[in-house]
Amino acid sequence: MWIGKALFISLVVILSVQGCGKKSVANQSKPLKTNYAWWLTEEVKLEEHTTRRLLDIDDFKSVGGASSDINNSKLRFTVFSDLNKDGIKEKYQSGVYEENGESGTFVVVTQKDEELIILKRKGEKLFNALLVDNGRVFWFDCMECDNFEEIRWSTKSGYYLW
Repeated sequence: MWIGKALFISLVVILSVQGCGKKSVANQSKPLKTNYAWWLTEEVKLEEHTTRRLLDIDDFKSVGGASSDINNSKLRFTVFSDLNKDGIKEKYQSGVYEENGESGTFVVVTQKDEELIILKRKGEKLFNALLVDNGRVFWFDCMECDNFEEIRWSTKSGYYLW
């Protein structure tokens, strides 16, 4: 009887010791990287000696599935609309910036190659894109959520975020 108990205890100890050196996935401090919701985690790198970068689909080519996600979306990195109603469409381009110790995302508004304004949001240098709907321009931080701001025009204050 003692031989059976000793064998059983030895077996339990051996099996317990074998798992001691392995880390459980549940106990790891960093989550496993997957491509799900890459637009919330994939930071865009700036080229050396630059402070701004306009976004392009190639900025996310290292993420599997990102190109098809972007192409299948209505969101774009560059859109056109005539918010100021002067008869000439403005060009809206999304990007990331890092200057004077501050970083984040931006939209630059140009018309006839003249920069009209840069709208900025402090934070991480992540995906951000634009959508034009019935002439209105929306600035999104996410591909599958309603986290956006509307870019508007006022004769009193010019372009602003709503």
